[in-house]
This record gives sequence, C-alpha cells and structure tokens, in this order.
Amino acid sequence: MHRSSRVYIVLARLRMARKVRSYHREGVRIAVRLRDIGQSQGQLLDEMVCRRGAGTVVKLNAANVAELARSVGTF
Repeated sequence: MHRSSRVYIVLARLRMARKVRSYHREGVRIAVRLRDIGQSQGQLLDEMVCRRGAGTVVKLNAANVAELARSVGTF
C-alpha cells in the first residue's frame, strides 16, 4: 500500500459514520477518516456504498477526485 494514498473502508452509510476509526485487518493498518472527505467526494463514495454495500474499500487521494468520478461507474 502506497503511503500517498488513503484507504477508506466505509463501514456504513457516510452520513452515519463521522468518526475516525483505525484498526488492523489482515496485518494492514487501515485508517478511516471520513470527516476529511469533502461533500462531492462523499456523495460519490455514498453511491459506491449503495452499489457495493457496507465494507466497501475505497482508495482515495486528495488530488484524484476527477479520477474517482470517472471510475465511479466501474468501481
């Protein structure tokens, strides 16, 4: 896992999960910092969660919002 990318595991709908969570899964430390996500990014992630369900894994970088928007249909 690259340090420059953030890994978000959406445990529930975004509006319900506003806390910062950190835990280990399969030996990898995963930080969930949902309040760092902007509104437009949050809407895109919310659409992903609707399609994939809780537990969706999303790699997100602060500079790749456009890339995230392009990949939303196939993520």
